[in-house]
Amino acid sequence: MTTAAPSAPDFTLIADVVRTRLPFPADLLKITPLAGDASNRRYYRLNLSSSAPSVILMQLASPEAFKQSEEAVSGAVTTAELPFINILNHLAKADVAVPTLYHYDQDAGLLFLQDFGDVTLAEACTNAPTETVKSHYRQAIEMLV
Repeated sequence: MTTAAPSAPDFTLIADVVRTRLPFPADLLKITPLAGDASNRRYYRLNLSSSAPSVILMQLASPEAFKQSEEAVSGAVTTAELPFINILNHLAKADVAVPTLYHYDQDAGLLFLQDFGDVTLAEACTNAPTETVKSHYRQAIEMLV
């Protein structure tokens, strides 16, 4: 079963969360959609008036879909953690560089994450000196190991 991508988030709701729920004072200035992938989630960059100039907003297609699928498999009602958060916490405990989750609005299906920027490993290595490319890939492999 495929779930359609959600409609654009409500600016007023997002502005309120930014103002009241993030761990630093900020006001929302702008919401910019980010290029998608094969996921049914949507991503946005939230430009802020704060020391953290931007935050990534992950909008889930269906905030409760993961619970419904787990209930179908186990036959039990559960209060399971969102798989994304479970993996994020696991990787953080393993000292892997992961974005900080500033706030999760479960009812709205919105996750407010630290912004690591737009440069992928492939882009960072394009036209870079061979030693820089080797260094980047060594770091990536060390993190994975």
